[in-house]
Amino acid sequence: MTSDISSNEKEGTEPVDFNDINKIEVISRSNKKSPFSVGYLANILLAIGLTYDQAYEDSLGIAGQLLKLNISSITTNELMTLTQLWYDERSKKQAQRIRILREKLEPISPLVILIGGVTGIGKSTLAEHLSNRLGIRLLIGTDSIREVMRSVFSETLMPSLHTSSYAGAPTIIDPPLPNTTKNILAFEEQSRLVMTGIEAAILRCIQDNQVLIIEGVHILPGILSKKVLNFPNIIQIALTLNDEDEHMARLRKREANLKRGTKYSELFENIREIQKYLVNQCKEHNIPIIDVQDDERALQQVINTIWDDSEEIY
Repeated sequence: MTSDISSNEKEGTEPVDFNDINKIEVISRSNKKSPFSVGYLANILLAIGLTYDQAYEDSLGIAGQLLKLNISSITTNELMTLTQLWYDERSKKQAQRIRILREKLEPISPLVILIGGVTGIGKSTLAEHLSNRLGIRLLIGTDSIREVMRSVFSETLMPSLHTSSYAGAPTIIDPPLPNTTKNILAFEEQSRLVMTGIEAAILRCIQDNQVLIIEGVHILPGILSKKVLNFPNIIQIALTLNDEDEHMARLRKREANLKRGTKYSELFENIREIQKYLVNQCKEHNIPIIDVQDDERALQQVINTIWDDSEEIY
């Protein structure tokens, strides 16, 4: 870097000249050189829970700081240091989040993020975006865990494990209790079975000091064992889609793209019933509920929930 960075420096209020910004050279860890990009930095700042508008505005402010310091060349690590110092004067909370990102989430490791919700609402897509935005390499779906368990336990031994999460009612022999249905009982039974595999993945993550995202419908509030709940590094979030028409539209779009597998649109009433049950369970166990009608807004809420809950760790 061609100039020292001081936390006492303040960016100017003059409009930023993009021609001058593009002359600043950013050097990656692999020694690749490229022009400074306000948009690229803004995408990084989305990882600390900012809106697009705020991230872009802050990126312009940081770019102004670079120009004021007469910096012509800067490494990506130095850029993150300057960004942290810039936030130190404005928001200690955001500065702390930048520091943790710089350290690849090490200060809050191990950490397990559980994202529950029914099929077709965009849960897996949001989990993938979250993984990319925060730089989390480990992402598992509970359907994959269920498939592994199916290969171990036969349908004769565990019939509920071998049905759809939303069509297991025929496996329930006893009549349901009041205020419940066979659909809910079958879903509960399958979720409890799959939770055994989920907990194994959680404990391995904690043992290895890693950061892991697990997403899927089987993440049912209230069934995690005390052994797992004793760890403070577990964050549980539930996603919902309140708009029924939008939910059906997303299901049908998914079916059109896959052109195989379960026709979830035919099980729509069961899926909506299970979503209502999940919401009630979340309320009972104080699990955050986030509607995914607006995908980007939901992702921002999830990120801020994770950071806020992680404050107890760091």
